[in-house]
Amino acid sequence: MRSPVTHFAQHPSTLAHDIAARAERHGERTAVAFTTGDETWSHMSYAELAGRAGAVAELLRSVRRTAARPQFVLVALPNGIDYVVSFYGCLIAGAVAVPFYPPAVLTSRTTRAFGERLRQIWLDCRPSVFILPAHLIELVRTELAPLTDTAQPPTTFVSAEDLPTVPASNDWASRVDARPGDLAMLQYTSGSTIAPKGVMVTHDNLVHNVKAFAATLHSADGESVATWLPLFHDMGLIGAVLHPLAAGMTVHLTTPVAFARRPFLWLDMASQSRASIVMGPNFAYDLCVRSVTEEQRTTLDLSNLRAAVNGAEPVRHTTIEAFVKAYERYGFRPTAMVPGYGLAEATLYVSVADWRREPTLLEVSAARLRHDGVAVSADNEPTTVLASCGPDIADSETVIVDPIRLVECPDGTVGEVWVTGPSGATGYWNQPELSAQTFAAELPHDGRQFVRTGDLGVKINNELYVVGRIKDMIIQRGVNHSPQDVEFTAENAHPAVRSGGTAVFTVPADDGERVVVLCELDNYANRHEHATVLARVRTAIAEEHGLEVGSLALVRKGQIPKTTSGKVRRRASAERWLAAEFDTVAAWPVH
Repeated sequence: MRSPVTHFAQHPSTLAHDIAARAERHGERTAVAFTTGDETWSHMSYAELAGRAGAVAELLRSVRRTAARPQFVLVALPNGIDYVVSFYGCLIAGAVAVPFYPPAVLTSRTTRAFGERLRQIWLDCRPSVFILPAHLIELVRTELAPLTDTAQPPTTFVSAEDLPTVPASNDWASRVDARPGDLAMLQYTSGSTIAPKGVMVTHDNLVHNVKAFAATLHSADGESVATWLPLFHDMGLIGAVLHPLAAGMTVHLTTPVAFARRPFLWLDMASQSRASIVMGPNFAYDLCVRSVTEEQRTTLDLSNLRAAVNGAEPVRHTTIEAFVKAYERYGFRPTAMVPGYGLAEATLYVSVADWRREPTLLEVSAARLRHDGVAVSADNEPTTVLASCGPDIADSETVIVDPIRLVECPDGTVGEVWVTGPSGATGYWNQPELSAQTFAAELPHDGRQFVRTGDLGVKINNELYVVGRIKDMIIQRGVNHSPQDVEFTAENAHPAVRSGGTAVFTVPADDGERVVVLCELDNYANRHEHATVLARVRTAIAEEHGLEVGSLALVRKGQIPKTTSGKVRRRASAERWLAAEFDTVAAWPVH
């Protein structure tokens, strides 16, 4: 029998206070176990985590410049124990953590992308401390040199190799500088549509979101989580690390690269550790269906998994069905697939399905959905299947709003998802006008402030169904077309089209807008198939959506830009298309 649910130790005011209480209560328990994907593991207890994080906090205090401005600390480490220690060190010191990613491999492309995003973030919040691998320090200095003012105090660089390994003195917990309403972190958005913005997340926001998430999943003291998610992303950091540690669980952690190379590793970690919770974007579950062999599956025991949270991108019913079919015989229960919805502007989770029942799938009229409504389909009518992301988390509420008239939509009508509650962040750093538009939306005669998500959805029986992004929606002849639905059709039109490797967007044309479809080819596709692939994709889109495609191109694997969570960056794809930057293999029409 599972132990009782334990959300927090002694109801602390911040996660910094919580980790101190955890260290006192069960200091010898493993907090984090980490592997790079080989057979070796590193372990860190709750007492070691708290002690080392306290020492990092002392280091940050020693280099703090002024109390007039928050101390921003850019944490640019790969997944691992040092990342967790550094982040908690920021929380304890009252510094503002800025999660960031270091490139796994330095190439001309990754260096250019790293430098561009680094400069954007530095200009926005100007971190005074960088925690990063030693081999990146000179690269960062070089990238920032043209932007820095010699009159400013020098930036402090702390290499991972120089992080304190000796715990702080025993009384460090009494010197926690974090306060509930203070800024805890800047979570930069992944930039699926525009340049990244720094979401201001307070200690209060973090406490509410992880507490509500733990209550929803019945996260229990002594259980474990298995994750590969990147820690610079909100789902990986807040959902897969902060939430389980605040519930007294053990985090079994690896790297995104290790997962990409061998998806079986994730499931094997869950099986070996008897994990009760895993989480990942939709594509990760697809990958585990396609890439894990039957021989590998026979070694798994997934009967302990209570919740496999599926979020960070649209949840596809085909993924749910395929994963359950592939792993049910190895102990995976259909109820364990748990769709969820969230965004950085609401700290992380907004709604999560009930892990005690199978996912709710709603088959609706595709034509009606394209005209902003949800209705049961008639016989022989094209349908779309929506997956429920469940009810709202505790103390929060989502409402569906007409994005033009800014009034609540009637039941069963598609509109913009607005959310209100204690997890709503306070705004974007240094962008007051955009913050007011996004974080201070109001409804007539309501009195509350809402976060505008920019996502389209519908609520039925108090459960949220997400339809797509407003900015990505394609409107042709007065009919709305979700790019995700069109991408799904293209990917299933021919086996040579890579799953998760399609982008659909519009670009300006003389007569308005032209629809462009880009499809990445799987490795086995050959040039003799290209004409067939193009024809099948065009035909499938025309038949299923009635959508007129202006340009269709087959591109090489890995060409389509994506966010850190795996979402297709459609606006970035449009910019690259207009700049003729894609390595096109075949196209229609032929130019």
